[in-house]
Amino acid sequence: MEVNVSIEDESILAALSEEWFYTQAEQILQLCSAGPSEMGISLVDLSRMREINRKHRHIDSATDVIAFQMECADGFVVPNDMRHLGDVVICVPVAINQAQEYECSVEQEVRRLLIHGILHLLGFDHEQERDEKHMNLEEERIALALEKHYG
Repeated sequence: MEVNVSIEDESILAALSEEWFYTQAEQILQLCSAGPSEMGISLVDLSRMREINRKHRHIDSATDVIAFQMECADGFVVPNDMRHLGDVVICVPVAINQAQEYECSVEQEVRRLLIHGILHLLGFDHEQERDEKHMNLEEERIALALEKHYG
C-alpha cells in the first residue's frame, strides 16, 4: 500500500498527525481487501474545496469530502504493479464543524470521511437506495473495526 498525503490546511495538525492519515488509510484499504494499491489524500480549506466542488460537481459551495476514482474498468496499474485508486479530498473546516455538530471527536469525523472517500475509490456508491444501504453497512463495519483497534 502506498498513501500520499497533501496537507494544504495545516490546522488539522492540531488534532491529527500526518502519520495518522497514512496509518488510517492503510488500515482501511486492508480492511477492504484492496490489495496492492496507492491513493492520495488532500486536506484542504473552504475556498479550495469550494473551487473543487464547483469545477467537478457544478455546486458552488464547500462539501466535506470528494473522491476522485482513477481506476479504469480494466484495472489501471501504475508501473510498480500497484493499482492507482485515486484521491480523497477532505475539507478540514467542514470536518471540524461536523465533529462539533455530531458531538464526536475530530478524529472520529475525519476517519468517517476517509472511510467514505476510500469506499468511493473502491467503487462503492450511494445513488440508489440499495447501494446506499450496502455502502453504509461497509462504512459501519470498517469504523467499528478501526474503533476497536485504535479506540
